[in-house]
Amino acid sequence: MRKIYAVVTGATIGAVLGYVTDQMLTSYVLQNAEEAMVILMTNALSAFLMIPLLIILFSYLSYRMMKKRS
Repeated sequence: MRKIYAVVTGATIGAVLGYVTDQMLTSYVLQNAEEAMVILMTNALSAFLMIPLLIILFSYLSYRMMKKRS
């Protein structure tokens, strides 16, 4: 049961971090890029690659930490 909590906590942390990073990246791109294609590419990249990778990474790390503790 504790492992499930660890994985859920890690996934939540990863999702929040990914969302915040995505928002920061989008605002930066909107300020500096003039081509709409660049904006679309960075949004797609962060939405489909960065956020799931962060979720998986933090889930795995929290699972390993919980495993090490017990």
